Amino acid sequence: MFRKIEIWILFLTVLIFLIFTILFGHILRHHYRGGNDFSIFQNIAVFIAEIPSNTKRIIKGDFPPSLSRHQNKKKIEINNRNYKSKNLLLIPRFDGNKGASLVDLVNLSDLSLIHRYSINFDQLNNLIINNRNNNHAIKNDFKTQRHLIGNPVILDDASIIYSGDGALIKIDKCNNINWVNLDTSFHHSNFLSSNQSVWSSGKKDGSDSIVEVSLDGELIYNKSVPELLYENKIFSLSDIYTTEDPVHLNDIEEAFFDSKFWQKGDLFLSLRSVSAIVHYRPSENLVINYIKGPFYMQHDVDIISDHEISIFNNNNSILDDNKYSQVIIYNFKNKKFTKKFNDSIIDLNIKTYSQGLSEINNEGDLLIEEQNNGRLVLFDNKGQLVWEYLNKSNKGEIYEFTWSRLIKEEEKINLIFQSLSNLKCL
Repeated sequence: MFRKIEIWILFLTVLIFLIFTILFGHILRHHYRGGNDFSIFQNIAVFIAEIPSNTKRIIKGDFPPSLSRHQNKKKIEINNRNYKSKNLLLIPRFDGNKGASLVDLVNLSDLSLIHRYSINFDQLNNLIINNRNNNHAIKNDFKTQRHLIGNPVILDDASIIYSGDGALIKIDKCNNINWVNLDTSFHHSNFLSSNQSVWSSGKKDGSDSIVEVSLDGELIYNKSVPELLYENKIFSLSDIYTTEDPVHLNDIEEAFFDSKFWQKGDLFLSLRSVSAIVHYRPSENLVINYIKGPFYMQHDVDIISDHEISIFNNNNSILDDNKYSQVIIYNFKNKKFTKKFNDSIIDLNIKTYSQGLSEINNEGDLLIEEQNNGRLVLFDNKGQLVWEYLNKSNKGEIYEFTWSRLIKEEEKINLIFQSLSNLKCL
């Protein structure tokens, strides 16, 4: 145990340690200055460096901030003050100052606040405890510090429906909780259907599923995604039962109109684990298209015309250049893929390894949520930066957004404003 060590071995060990320390510090400095040249090593270095602070947060039950590479940026930077839009933006986020999740309804033009939603946790926990349908593994102790508001949809009366801690929850404009659905474990995205219901990602038989819930909170439909792929001869039984998380459903988009390439009521499903977009017709249990392409572990699929969809490509391939995320457009007419504003995305150093989304409005403007780095970015229809917004606390810590939503329909926007006018909450 106490054998002598050769002096050269000691010096070599010290030298290697000093070199490692210098490189470790350089990688951390590069990360926090916004660089991305050592992406794999940066994640490892930041994870190691933040073990003490994250351990402290876990013990206290606090939600950890993002390991964002944009620490040197301002909270809000408006690049084009002449930009005008009638669109609204619903922003769910964890507020580092309040230590809780909330939702901001803002003007897209300048991010000015219209209305804010917060969660009444005493009321929420009472509803959970008294809910007789609580028949799956959800903890009955929703905590302020860890409850995230996932991808809310907003109704005409300005109430919102969101997924959080595995539940689907509706709150009104005065933050009163209307109902909580615990029939399955809800996760990822929500989408307001043409049938006055909500599509959501859920669980069935241990796998991800397509779930439909009425606006009154009643379960209407629950279909296993691996099951529908097996029934359409796309998956084998071994794909379903020998692979953990075989599909990972992270987004559902419904077609609101007929076109040459789809029918009203068809669904587009984003499956991360197999890097595929599935065009599915629930009325016939039929897969129309199984789309693979130059996208990897993608999130978010949107219908943007009568022959195109957009795909937010996280771009996590280990074979191709994966330095930046991408917005991919798929054209059903020619079956080709193109990239939208790719140079602008590269210039702004946009990359999120997991989650994230993009939305294109009727004017061709592009919104990107860079979730892992706690940043929202808006480009105009020429690819020029309008603004960028970091979810930054007063301490300078950056927290994640949890799937924002553009509100583009003029009639819906008018109804929301009417509902919020002369608002009186007890």
